[in-house]
Formats: sequence, structure tokens, C-alpha cells
Amino acid sequence: MINRIILTIEKIFFLAVMSIVLTGCGVTTLYEIGSLVRSWECEYQEEYFIKTEPEGSKIYVQNEYIGISPIKGKTGFVNFEITQSGPVKFAYDFDNWSGAKTNYRKVGAPTWDPIKIENIKRHYTVKAFKSGYVPVEQIVEIGNNDDVFMRTIGNNIEPDKENKMGTRFMGKRNLLLVLQPNPENITPQAKEQQQQQQQQQQTIIIPNQEKSSESSCISDCKKMFLKGELKGQIEECYKLLCD
Repeated sequence: MINRIILTIEKIFFLAVMSIVLTGCGVTTLYEIGSLVRSWECEYQEEYFIKTEPEGSKIYVQNEYIGISPIKGKTGFVNFEITQSGPVKFAYDFDNWSGAKTNYRKVGAPTWDPIKIENIKRHYTVKAFKSGYVPVEQIVEIGNNDDVFMRTIGNNIEPDKENKMGTRFMGKRNLLLVLQPNPENITPQAKEQQQQQQQQQQTIIIPNQEKSSESSCISDCKKMFLKGELKGQIEECYKLLCD
């Protein structure tokens, strides 16, 4: 009887030892999906190209005289933060005896979601002055609702060869300020000439397009210039489409 009890105890001990061996000494590797978040501080600067109609206007940016149009310049830096999150697979060791989770480790690379940009709003003011014309100013908004800013960040957000993210961005913006003649300085002859020009609406034919008015083609050139499609050669567009 005693021998049977001893044999039974030995069998139980053997099975327990085998169970520990088969389960990796009571540790099992498990997996779960988690999330990673990365963020970085960035700087944004803008290079602007200012044209006026007529040219030769005095240009002020943030009330500081910078020269005569057409003219190029740069703004100061705007600081902001970018964050990005994404799901990733994690592995960890689970202790079957204590229930403890240890040795968390990432398995593979995360799939990053679209970036999130800190809600920023900055602006700078451009003013144009010319003798005989009414001064004009334009406020340029830089921020999450600005196409130039968002396009610049979006086109340069990919990591480099060392998997480092960009922290300094340079945007490019074209500005066109149109000054109107000062009514007090217009002679009667000039007023009559302006009225005649307004009444004489010429039409032109653009290849592969319907006829459009002269004012319409000028408007099209200005839109292309502001989008950066003309690279500053707005006069060439006038000659090509509006003459």
C-alpha cells in the first residue's frame, strides 16, 4: 500500500515537472495590438514673392519697409508641434503561475495614421503704397486652414533615410496686390478714358476653350499666379491669353 502511494506521488511530481517544461517553466508568449504615438517640435518659415499692379510700389511687411515691388523676402519662424499615432503588434511574456505580464516588445513596424498638427494661427500683414494710388494691404493667415502651410507640411513629412522626421519647413507663397488709382488725382480726361475702356470689352479665343472676356483671362492669370503655377511670370500669361 505504501509503495503504491509513493509511486502515485512520483507520477504526480513527474507530470508537474513535464507540465512546467512543456509550458516554458510556466511562461507563455502572447500577442496584442497596441498603439504608438510620436511627436516632434517643428519650425515653419515662409518665402514670399510680392507683385503689385502697377509695379514699383513701396512694400511694407509687418509695418517694416522691405523695398520696391516686385520683391522677394522671408518671414520669421513659427513654432508648432506634430503628433502621429498608429497601431502596432506587441509581444509579451505571460507567467502562467502568477499572471504577471513582462518583457513587452514591439513586433514589426506600426502603420502610422495621418499626422495631427497643433492648431496654430499666425499672420503677417503686407502693405503697398504708390503715389497717385490708394494704399492696399493684405493679411496672410498661416495655420491649419491655410493651403500653402498644409501643403508644405504634407509634402515633406516623410522620414529620411535614418528614419528621422523633418523639423524645419519652408513654404513658398505668391502675393498679388492691386492698387486702384486715387480718385482725387484722376483728371477728367483720364476718367473719360477709363470709362471708355470699361465699355470696350474685348473677347479672345483660348485654344481648346470657349471665348472669354479680357477681364476673365486676367482673372485666370492671377489665380494661376497665386497658386504658384506661373513661377512669377504673370505678365507672360497676360500676353499669351489676354492680348
